[in-house]
Order: sequence, then C-alpha cells, then structure tokens
Amino acid sequence: MMFFLRETNPPLFAGEKSCMDHKIYEFDIKKEDYMLKQFVDWDYITTDVYTLVTEDNLAFYLPSGHYVYVGSEDGIVDWILSDELIDRDMEVFVIGKDFDKWKLAQLKLVSVYGMAYYYPVSKSPIPFTDMTGEWLIVNSSVDQYHKLKNHAPNIFFMET
Repeated sequence: MMFFLRETNPPLFAGEKSCMDHKIYEFDIKKEDYMLKQFVDWDYITTDVYTLVTEDNLAFYLPSGHYVYVGSEDGIVDWILSDELIDRDMEVFVIGKDFDKWKLAQLKLVSVYGMAYYYPVSKSPIPFTDMTGEWLIVNSSVDQYHKLKNHAPNIFFMET
C-alpha cells in the first residue's frame, strides 16, 4: 500500500504498473527543492513492507531496506533504515503535502506483509504519502546522510 506524491490527489499506488506513466515528486539535492519528474526506468521489487502508524493515526507503508529521514527538536537529523525503526524510540519527519508544515512523529509497527511494487531508479529522496496524500515522509533507496549532513534540517520543508 505504498503511495507516491504527485501533483494532484489521489496519490499513486506503487503496486500498480500504471504508476510508471505519471510524474511523481523527487527531491533534487542540488536545487534543494522537490521536482515533478517523469521516470523512464523503474525497478519491480518484492520485499516486506511495514505498516507504521503515528499517534494521530497517519499510516505510512515503508519497504524493508529503504532509508527514512529522521530527526529531533534540537536539529539532529539522520537517515535510518526502515527496518531499524521497529520498536525504537525515533522520530520521523512527517511533512504536509504542500511542504509548508511539518511535525516529528514516532511510528509504531502495526503489520508486516510481502508486497511487489514499482520504484523509480533514483538515488535521490522520494516522498511516500499516507493513503490520503495529505502527509508524507521522505524516503530513499540509498543512505543520504553523507550527501545531506551539512544541510539544515528544514531542507525538505518550508519554514512558516
């Protein structure tokens, strides 16, 4: 049940082949901004997917082996494997779909299931949304820490 952020709602379901026909958001590290991009190359991946829920019942679906942008109120940020979020006291950046609001939230594991999904061939961060498309978390297929360690924590959202 993983969903990509696109320009309009509803978000794109990563499990349907038709998602490859649409532009989705990718974070361009050099431009420090989200860009709508039409990807040509996609991987078809089968792995475990974690259903993780915030205290206010936002559900996110993260594949095993992907990295997630985590942080703390004091500005410490990192990229953690989704597998390492399980039963750990860590907070993930949860960002509004318009990138204008954010919060830190702990994610609680509620289920694990096997899934096949499509994922663009990219070494840049790609947001995953909740089912409503209103909130997102920043995910990446590769660890982004070394590329982004010298950037401010607010690189992924606008301060209001």
